[in-house]
This record gives sequence, C-alpha cells and structure tokens, in this order.
Amino acid sequence: MVTHAHYDHVGSIKALKRAFPDALIVAHKIEAGNLRAGLSPLPRGTMWFSRPISWLGCQIFHHCVRFDGFEVDIEVEDNLKMQFGSTEIEFFCTSGHTAGSLCARVGEQAVFAGDSVFHVLPGCFYPPFADFPEYIVAAWQRIAATGAGMIYPGHGRPFSLNNFIANNGRF
Repeated sequence: MVTHAHYDHVGSIKALKRAFPDALIVAHKIEAGNLRAGLSPLPRGTMWFSRPISWLGCQIFHHCVRFDGFEVDIEVEDNLKMQFGSTEIEFFCTSGHTAGSLCARVGEQAVFAGDSVFHVLPGCFYPPFADFPEYIVAAWQRIAATGAGMIYPGHGRPFSLNNFIANNGRF
C-alpha cells in the first residue's frame, strides 16, 4: 500500500515490485497520477517551525521532488476491503496530509496510518505538514472508528488507540 505520493514513502516501491512482481500496489486514485509521473508535491507547513521548512523546500525544489515513477495496480476512491488469507484488509481515505492519503486497517488490531498521524513527540499526533489541515480531525475520527488496537504512523513510534484518544481533545 502507498499511503501517499511523497518521496519519503515511495522511494523503494519500484525495487520492491521488481523483487516481488506478483505483489499488488494499492494507492488512492488521487495519488496515482503523481506516482506514475514520479512527482512528490511538497505539502504546506502546519506549525510555526514547519511553515518556513515548507516554504524553503518549495523555493529550492519548485513545489515538487521527483522519484522513480511506477504504476499502481489497484486504485482506491474512498474505501476498499480485501481478503489476504484469513485477514481482512480495509483501505480507507483519510484526506488531510494529502488529498489522497490512504490508511489500511489490517484485521481488528492494526491501522497503518502513513502521515495522517505523526508520533515523533509523546502525546503529539498532529502532522507538521499537510495540504488540507482542515480535514485532519475528520481523518483521525475515521481512524478511531476502526476500533483497531494499535496505530502505526508513517513517522514515529506506534501507539494504542486508547492513547490516541486520551491524548487528543478532538474526539
């Protein structure tokens, strides 16, 4: 699964596909064009320290970083459920970090959240970069609604859903 089309999350996917040609690449429909073209648009900063980083990155990289593009096998719009052996995997859209941010609930126990949630600092889950920060809370509510025991962010340490809810006044 590709959580979103940013270079720090897709750099090895083409090599993985070569090594495992039968593996399917799943991504949100909105992200698929950037993944094919190898484009990684730089998101806006959401905090006092990330705004100048984003601005500088956009000046240097002209709003986009490039990577080796690849084809997506399955494009998800809002929600897709699949069976992998005896385990159900549900892919669901969590717009906020990007318009096509995608999470995956694996069984009843885990959500792989990409950059919809960060956990670099204890008790802090807000992404320092997001194209649509006004949608972050709705994305979090969608993640929480899965009831999964653990959340695995794209950056930082995994944490329990209970910890997420207890340290977040937005539910």
